[in-house]
Amino acid sequence: MTLYGLMMKPIQRFPQFILLLQDMLKNTPVGHADRLPLQMALTELETLAEKLNEKKREADQRCEIRHIAKAMNERYLNKV
Repeated sequence: MTLYGLMMKPIQRFPQFILLLQDMLKNTPVGHADRLPLQMALTELETLAEKLNEKKREADQRCEIRHIAKAMNERYLNKV
């Protein structure tokens, strides 16, 4: 497994944890003492997952911009 693959493994678990917490909430009665902490944990994980996804999109966009700039620069240098 590559270093990138190892680094992505914990991030890939977020959706699994979110689904697990959602399932736990479905099976936790409304008045139960664990319900509020489960809801809070779910909200935190969903928020963190959104932030991670946004950072990934931004990084992908920066990478694409660098790729385009490099291609344009190479075309310009080839014309000179």
